[in-house]
Amino acid sequence: MNGKYSIEDIFTLVEQNFDFLHVGLFLSRYIKEKNLSSEAKNVQLEFMGNKRYLISGGRVRDSLSACFIDWNKPNILGYFVEWNAFRGVAMAMSEGIFHNTDFKKYLVNALGEGKQSRFEYIIKFIRNVLSHNIENEIRLIKDNFENSRDDFVRHIDKSGIASFEFKYNRDFPEKTSFPDDYGFNVEIRFCDLKEGDRFVDIVSEWQLFMITELCYNLVKYYRKISGSYSAP
Repeated sequence: MNGKYSIEDIFTLVEQNFDFLHVGLFLSRYIKEKNLSSEAKNVQLEFMGNKRYLISGGRVRDSLSACFIDWNKPNILGYFVEWNAFRGVAMAMSEGIFHNTDFKKYLVNALGEGKQSRFEYIIKFIRNVLSHNIENEIRLIKDNFENSRDDFVRHIDKSGIASFEFKYNRDFPEKTSFPDDYGFNVEIRFCDLKEGDRFVDIVSEWQLFMITELCYNLVKYYRKISGSYSAP
């Protein structure tokens, strides 16, 4: 182990955030289809030292009612689930890629050296942007991409273009049952990035879902071939 976190911590965070994404977005959709506001009630949380905190049933009831009534309006649960899960997976993968030699070697073998290096910088870019932006409309800040851009141009590709295409039945190291065309591609033109650019114009929400899923599948496959424990 070379970095701040153990590889088990990193893998567990990827897995838990991926599960959080699916369960959270299911619940986000469910509270739009089912009016659960009448079931809201106060919940008393208890902590060490006889400390307590009250979850307000009235606040929960109002939020659930608003979600059900206004179907077309994004609800706060779905928004925070989605973007926090993307952020969590990117942060964990960045730790694994840049601070754990064994995991990095595995990714080189699994993806191929050329693909792996571009995948690294795409994950790092996502992590940097989502970890340093609290606005609803995520826009780039120079500090999010300048160092990554310079490193990528210097060490990987002078064009500054990080292009990554992945097809499961072609590229995943284990045989899968996905359709032949199941996969995605993403391209980040580092040299064209400007402060104020909209993040989703560079990496779309759909691409973020697909990248997050790939991170999860890579972790699960690593566990399988290494025999390491998988979180429930």
